Amino acid sequence: VIAEPGRYFVCSAFTLATNIHSKREIRSPDGNISSVMYYINDGVYGSFNAKLYEDAVFHGVPLETSKAKLLPSSIWGPTCDGIDKVEENVLLPLMELGSWIIYPNLGAYSVPVASP
Repeated sequence: VIAEPGRYFVCSAFTLATNIHSKREIRSPDGNISSVMYYINDGVYGSFNAKLYEDAVFHGVPLETSKAKLLPSSIWGPTCDGIDKVEENVLLPLMELGSWIIYPNLGAYSVPVASP
């Protein structure tokens, strides 16, 4: 096995739990929700910095399972910066404020880099 040790040994050692603090529902002309923008308490200027430097792709999973209809969604960090997009074009159930999104395998070069 040829691997970079910083990722190979540490990646699976940490799971990040993020919290939805805001959301924006985009509605179609008939009034139905066509997509949702979720805003979480961490972003590319924190634990998801690999998105900026390595073009990493993250896959969050809602903590609570739901049988609700899946909607096209995007997940944004807490800043108002257009670059602070953690995920885009993902199908997620309609979630409420305070819901949790879990990101497994985030141990390598994430939280230690984001923490002061």
